[in-house]
Amino acid sequence: MKIIKYQYMYTCNVCEDKIDSLDDNLPQGWSEYSEQQHVCSKHEIINIINEPCCIIKNKDDDAMDKLIILKSNNNNLITQTQAQEEIQIQEIPDDFVLIPSGELNGVKIDEFYMCKFCVTEEQYRGEVGNKKPAVNISYCDAIAYCDVLFKETGTKYRLPTSEEWEYACRAGTITEFNTGDKLPIEQANFNSNGVVDVDSYNPNIWGLYCIHGNVWEWTSTETALYRVLRGGSWNFLAHYCRSANRLNYDPSYRFNFVGVRLVIDK
Repeated sequence: MKIIKYQYMYTCNVCEDKIDSLDDNLPQGWSEYSEQQHVCSKHEIINIINEPCCIIKNKDDDAMDKLIILKSNNNNLITQTQAQEEIQIQEIPDDFVLIPSGELNGVKIDEFYMCKFCVTEEQYRGEVGNKKPAVNISYCDAIAYCDVLFKETGTKYRLPTSEEWEYACRAGTITEFNTGDKLPIEQANFNSNGVVDVDSYNPNIWGLYCIHGNVWEWTSTETALYRVLRGGSWNFLAHYCRSANRLNYDPSYRFNFVGVRLVIDK
């Protein structure tokens, strides 16, 4: 009688290591996690997220965790990405500065990143070389813009709260303006004929440009049915550019003296 032995080939779907076996059961140290997908002794399953997905942990290198996603329309195809676990690492653009933690009017302010500049027409409307702040942006437009940026970059942008904005504007000062109790015309754009480039004046000591004047800036703070704006603008007097001053407008309104400055959570 002729005895036929079958040889089985197993492939790890993380590192693609292969092993031969005469047994149709998985070799020692290997695991089966879904749809006949196998992992070798270098790896272990640490979490079934939602079938048919799971995270495979490399026993020798925590940085090499893999998220395995089986395509529902074809179980022979898989995609592998670095496992993000619960916390997504965000890339902070170079034009953002870290605002230190502190307190304003009894409100605790946690660390966050704020853009040195208002969003420009080049960034918002694609007008190449136009460094003036993007205006005629409603609060609703600004929120939609943050959503677009998140889809494009994976970084969660948002608007500052009113308290965060004032805290960042003051940069540790207690005077009417971060320049003192007066705002010289040489240090901000107010009571003028129009907007200027976002980097036209010296920044405050935390690196924020045109935080006084040029354009009012939307915040996420709500009062009644309105949203709070901060900063003053080119067509308002210096008094309206004070660190503590604010306006309230309907979130759907658009004006040629209102723009937006973005922040990112620490």
